[in-house]
Amino acid sequence: MKRVISLLLAALILSAGGFGAVAQENATESSSPGDLTINESESTEESLNLPPGIYLAMVLSQIRMEIKGNATAVMLKYRLMHNANESEVAEIVMNKTEELRNLIQEKLQQKEQLIQRYQNGEINETEFAFEMLRINMEFRNAVKELMALEECYGNFSMKVKMKLMERGINATAIEMLKMKAREMSGGDVGEIAKTIREMRVAKVKMENKEKVRGAEEESENEEVERTAGAGSEVKEKVKEAVEEKVNEKKGGVNEKRGRGRSS
Repeated sequence: MKRVISLLLAALILSAGGFGAVAQENATESSSPGDLTINESESTEESLNLPPGIYLAMVLSQIRMEIKGNATAVMLKYRLMHNANESEVAEIVMNKTEELRNLIQEKLQQKEQLIQRYQNGEINETEFAFEMLRINMEFRNAVKELMALEECYGNFSMKVKMKLMERGINATAIEMLKMKAREMSGGDVGEIAKTIREMRVAKVKMENKEKVRGAEEESENEEVERTAGAGSEVKEKVKEAVEEKVNEKKGGVNEKRGRGRSS
């Protein structure tokens, strides 16, 4: 609830002061190249291309998804803790675990594809930010449901646990799945903005490296051409010198023959 209230306050500030007052990025020089610091109070011309209205919509979307995730987790816990039918309880846990396992795998693929599409220039920053937020929130909500399963598991009867074990489901399996979802959950709106900023800086660095590499290759090619040209020039001069010598010898022979005929 405190988190939701904080997000609501951020939304109100955004509507009054605009995007730059809440999530502005400021890249500064630090001890190692490429390090970034995020200053949320200073304005800079290198802000993200997200209008205040778009950023506000993202904050509100995050709030809605957090509320939905909380409600879903509470309902799941209620269904498990207030159901006297042990077979139904085991079935609910098995179905929910399989559903969340598939969801995590699906969202992981979507996240990788989204990053690739953004890096390839297929989508802009706004599209990337919206979609990344949605995927991150899906992971976070999966964590909430897995936490509900984890909490309920300790209260299950041995009969329910044995049925779950037949499907490879136990406390460790649920914990591992939860850790995987948490690891992939990423950040909220502000952290996504930071990610975009870092990716933009990395892209510029890569482009600069490509330019330097291209200039070096061009310089090497020019040097090769100059060397080849100089070699051709030397060969031509040697050829001319040889021809000149040959002509001189021919001239001497002809001169001797002429003298012989005269005598």
